[in-house]
Amino acid sequence: MAQNISKGSIFGRIGSALGKGLSEQIPKEVEQYRLSSGLKQFEQEASNLNPMQQLARLSSIPGITPQQIQSFSDLARQQASMRALERRGTSADQSVPMNRQEIPSTRDIQFSNLRQQRDAQAQQEERPQVVQMDETGVPRIVNRNPLDERSLTQDPWTPEQRDRSIYGYLRQGHTLPEATHLAADDEQRFLSTATARQKKDLELQAIRDKAYDELDRQLKLKLQKGVGKEDEEDMFKDLSGEEKVRLQRSMERELRLNQEANIDDVANDFSNRALAMAKAKDKLRTDGERLGWSTWFEGEEPLKKLKEFSDIFKKAGNSEEYVNILRNQYKMSQEGAASIAFPPSIRVNEFLRKFRSLRKEETLSARSLQKIPERSRRIAADIEDVITNDDSLLTIARNLSERDEFFDKNAFFDQLSEDKDRIGLNDRQKLELTERAGSFLPSWGDFVIFPLPVLRRK
Repeated sequence: MAQNISKGSIFGRIGSALGKGLSEQIPKEVEQYRLSSGLKQFEQEASNLNPMQQLARLSSIPGITPQQIQSFSDLARQQASMRALERRGTSADQSVPMNRQEIPSTRDIQFSNLRQQRDAQAQQEERPQVVQMDETGVPRIVNRNPLDERSLTQDPWTPEQRDRSIYGYLRQGHTLPEATHLAADDEQRFLSTATARQKKDLELQAIRDKAYDELDRQLKLKLQKGVGKEDEEDMFKDLSGEEKVRLQRSMERELRLNQEANIDDVANDFSNRALAMAKAKDKLRTDGERLGWSTWFEGEEPLKKLKEFSDIFKKAGNSEEYVNILRNQYKMSQEGAASIAFPPSIRVNEFLRKFRSLRKEETLSARSLQKIPERSRRIAADIEDVITNDDSLLTIARNLSERDEFFDKNAFFDQLSEDKDRIGLNDRQKLELTERAGSFLPSWGDFVIFPLPVLRRK
């Protein structure tokens, strides 16, 4: 006879299931708790244990798996390598921080972010480079110092330097093999940088020499000179060594700034400028010999001619030589010659156009006359922001004097002298500060070339 067993109530069945679940879950929770407690204790004691002790302690932790022991062992070996590299680097040079390495005779290298620096440098090289200027403000083709340490052959890294690079990559989380490979790659790139710079400098020097040779060839052809030594010396009668250097510098500027230019066309352009200047010098020499009272009766024509010549000399980059010609052959003052050779720039002309003389600014009085030096200093401070490298301070002072009979040149130049470094005056302009004081009497050339003051007052 079959036995019929009751299923019992619903609450009884729920209780049975709950008890079975707890009986299975509680051992797992206990095991997880013991593993967690063991790992926390190991974390606190690990720094005081050697690798063998660490392995033994890990193996005795309840519930730990072989995979976890392997992971901890790999991590421990990497940390041990980092500590060893840190101790070696610190003992080698206590003066260098661990995240920085100073290579002898080179710039500092931040090993911990060396790859980021390389990427930034590559991006910088792709951008249009700011062309380095020489002392005259002209960009050069070869614009690096040959003694720049970065362009010289570099020494291989020392073991300490290599360890520091590896340590920097380990701190970023790389494994030891990865860090070693990255450090070796960085060293190779560092050593090859100087070679690349040397190669580039040689290429630029070859381009510069080619440009100079082509300019010489065209100059000799257009100035009708041969190729012998006597012919080359004879060329300096038309074109002095200093003038030739200025032409070369100006040609370099054109090649640097105009990416569409080529050597033949640029050499042709500047040799034409030199030819025009040579012809202008002959004409000036002839006219200067005829300078006399008759010139005064020609009105403004002589001044207009001289201003036309100024553009020829400016294009040849030789305006300073034009000043010397006007002083020596036309017997002009430094200020008068500068005002022709260096006409005001557009910015300065705009300033002069808006300038108001003291008579127009206020009613003349004893008080206003006492403030003339202070006012002239203020004028200097106002015009400092618009002066360009092509402007002449003597030209500006002359124009202001023509517009205002109460303008104080000495106070004006005193203010410019005090601010010369801040406003970035070039060497020629700084020299003009020392030439401010002219003769009380006008030079003969100024007298016959320029209109009388009463006629040019504006």
